[in-house]
Amino acid sequence: MVLQQRIFITQGNYDCKLFNKSEQIIIDIIAENFKDTSTWDLVDLSHKEKGWIELHNEKKIINYQTYAFDLLAI
Repeated sequence: MVLQQRIFITQGNYDCKLFNKSEQIIIDIIAENFKDTSTWDLVDLSHKEKGWIELHNEKKIINYQTYAFDLLAI
């Protein structure tokens, strides 16, 4: 099995003004929680989430207003 890696480079600087205070707090908490998590570990975690399990076969977009309270990894 050959795994391909992709490197994503941002095209601009992070603009914290795009988020209100409560959104920024959530972003900071999530960044802290997952700062040492590899890409593949994040993929594995996301594939255990109810939204992904229920929607991946049909390739539907996950509505986080529907599934936010079911998140396991956060």
